Amino acid sequence: MNIAAGNGPDPDDQLMSAYRSGDGREFDTLYGKYRDPLYGYFYRHCYNDQQASELFQEVWLRVIASSKRFEGQGRFRSWIFTLAHNCLVDFYRKQEKDQLHRDYTESEADGTPDGVVGESQLRAALEQSLARLPLEQRQGLLSERRTGVLS
Repeated sequence: MNIAAGNGPDPDDQLMSAYRSGDGREFDTLYGKYRDPLYGYFYRHCYNDQQASELFQEVWLRVIASSKRFEGQGRFRSWIFTLAHNCLVDFYRKQEKDQLHRDYTESEADGTPDGVVGESQLRAALEQSLARLPLEQRQGLLSERRTGVLS
């Protein structure tokens, strides 16, 4: 499919529609166009080549899995970066969950009775977890705490 630039439908939407119809070449075109911007997005957020590569692969798997739900109304770029953002949020949630598990396991190993952690240890663990969050998420959590949403 050869798509010329103009005032008509978004070319990326048309490429995605062609891919949904079974034209794998159009997927290759989209992949080529968004490869660098998506990888850069992930790298800017995690500063780790391996993690950025894994997230990059995950977003393309989601594109394939979600392609039938794509609406095609001039929003492919927004759609794919929303998928990328969701991959990143899932990644940070998993990291936080893994860290909390490690912290809990370490508290059991240090001889704390029944794995009970003191309030000061919990506060320190919370502050460390907050420090690892991206600025936007940290600000959102702290603002919700101040407004009473999180009690």
